[in-house]
Amino acid sequence: MQAYTLVVSSPPHSSEVDFHKAAACLVLFPADIRMKTIFHVPEVWLADTDRGKVGKAAQTLQDAGLSVVVVTGAEFHKVPPQSEVRTFTFGDGHFVAGLREGKVELAYDDPVLAVMHTPSTDEAARAEAGDSNPAFLDMYLTRGTEVQRISVLEDTVDFEGLEDKKVPSQHGNMRKFFTEWEARFPQATIDRTLMNLRPRKTITLEELTAVEEQRKGFSYGSRGLLELLDILAPDLAAVGLADFSSRLIYLTTPRTV
Repeated sequence: MQAYTLVVSSPPHSSEVDFHKAAACLVLFPADIRMKTIFHVPEVWLADTDRGKVGKAAQTLQDAGLSVVVVTGAEFHKVPPQSEVRTFTFGDGHFVAGLREGKVELAYDDPVLAVMHTPSTDEAARAEAGDSNPAFLDMYLTRGTEVQRISVLEDTVDFEGLEDKKVPSQHGNMRKFFTEWEARFPQATIDRTLMNLRPRKTITLEELTAVEEQRKGFSYGSRGLLELLDILAPDLAAVGLADFSSRLIYLTTPRTV
């Protein structure tokens, strides 16, 4: 398989964008580029096996006032799936996560990238998406050459670790967990891009509708992205928007982790 290189958007973008210059680069209309700049979540904007071509395109987009990052297909596929935390405790100097594979300890001064996600409060949007879309906190850190992704998901974690702060509501417990975690990790980089994220239905190539066929380029749920994933990472075809976007946030965040 030929190696792909990707251009991924990294909002926010400049307040002054040359929409015509960017549109010519991505073979879209200027109005399409304008809409893409409004979307505050990272997206794959370009993918090709010609690394030089992709690099030039990325430079053109940057010159047009857009914030983009170039990543390889291998880097994209290397981002691990969520390792779900079943139990946790906030110790004196460490956060201890109980995973299915065993326990993991994170020192409070570890340089962690944390991605916080909560689903949209728009009931119609949530019903349309249909998929399970729990709030979560992804913790990315590097152990040697390996990337770890430790995830607290609202609907699967035991909140007993909150001790006397625990409340009857799962949503309430997740909010309290966010607050407690942030207070304990002063060195962490915390990304809130996915807070109140409007979900999109997860579909396959066979399930594309006329509406979804109109999605251009490599936006989530588009034919372009699904065909790209079929080549690069077939296991990601069924990944929801929040999980997928968290991966892109990790890839576009300057490496302090």
